[in-house]
Amino acid sequence: MLRSDHSPAQRTLIEAIRRIETLPVGPSEPALSYRLQSWAAASAASFDLEASAAASAAASAVASAAETVDRGEGSESPGSGPAEAGRTADSVVETARQVREGEADPRQVAGQALARIAALNPLLNAVVVATPDRAHSDADTIADGLQAGERPAPLAGVPILHKDIICTRGIPTSAGSELLRGYVPASDAAVVARLANAGTLLVGKTNTHEFATGTTGTVSCFGPALNPWDMQRITGGSSSGSA
Repeated sequence: MLRSDHSPAQRTLIEAIRRIETLPVGPSEPALSYRLQSWAAASAASFDLEASAAASAAASAVASAAETVDRGEGSESPGSGPAEAGRTADSVVETARQVREGEADPRQVAGQALARIAALNPLLNAVVVATPDRAHSDADTIADGLQAGERPAPLAGVPILHKDIICTRGIPTSAGSELLRGYVPASDAAVVARLANAGTLLVGKTNTHEFATGTTGTVSCFGPALNPWDMQRITGGSSSGSA
């Protein structure tokens, strides 16, 4: 929304973005109008999420073992930070399985994710805006579908944060820049809509190097995100909040 205090440069940029939003981009998939019935009627997904996650975990274990050898057995990792508190967090695969099998309520999952943001973000500045209304709405959609006996989407109940350069309908998208601070897109980017359709719960937007044009993550109108493993180090960028 244009405001009277916007500079000419800000007005030009916002008007340009509005024109882009009106361009025809083919069939759209609006997240909030999408329901899970299509998943209930469709055949099972052709990809194996659990197998992919297992392969990734195996690769991470090998890398971790190699790092331990390089450091020397018994040596301490450099630095420490709030990330230590996240070692027991459920994986994407485990969360999806728990929701799918009725072991977890998507509304509870959303609440836990939002509570974690509230607890850690004052230290890390990784999230520039939390989206409880959207998260609870998405969770209600998933819960209603499960209650109706519909087959859940592959990522049903998995919390997600989108980088602040990606448009999210009704949610500020500033790209880490004062030029766009307060800009609220009228529609979701395709990636946001598709991931919502796959069942994810949008819980917030993450910090980014301004316009995603830097590798440090230190330049943002919201201030830099801090490294959760060692708060004396940068996170890297441009996806500083995601990192």
